[in-house]
Amino acid sequence: MKAVILTQHGGVENFAMQELPNPEVKEDEVLVRVRACSFNPADYQIRRGGPEANAVSSMVLGRDMAGVVEQVGRKVRLLREGDEVMAYASVMGSNGTNAEFISLPANVLGKKPANLSFEQAAAIPVVGLTRPADDQAVQA
Repeated sequence: MKAVILTQHGGVENFAMQELPNPEVKEDEVLVRVRACSFNPADYQIRRGGPEANAVSSMVLGRDMAGVVEQVGRKVRLLREGDEVMAYASVMGSNGTNAEFISLPANVLGKKPANLSFEQAAAIPVVGLTRPADDQAVQA
């Protein structure tokens, strides 16, 4: 599969396109063909070598995605090949979302609403989980 990798921490000149093996699918995972992904502040921090860099095991960045199910593990019951899905992959995937494929635990995937494009769906996960600080604070 093709993937955008970070060859070393630093500037954008350290991104490169590389051919990598397709991820293997575990029994509780789903292989997704990524149709759209997004770039978030965490990706920026990782690229620069910030604290988030310690949490990733793959130099393929990306946490949000939308795509199509290609294969399901033998214990997966709620998703099928061909389903359109979206996810906040965090660091649970085989690699980041800036790749043609990612293998993720089935329980982090949701079905993409039919009225959203893949690009719209990929822009939602991290942003959708982020709330303004005022909404989190207890008002006395």
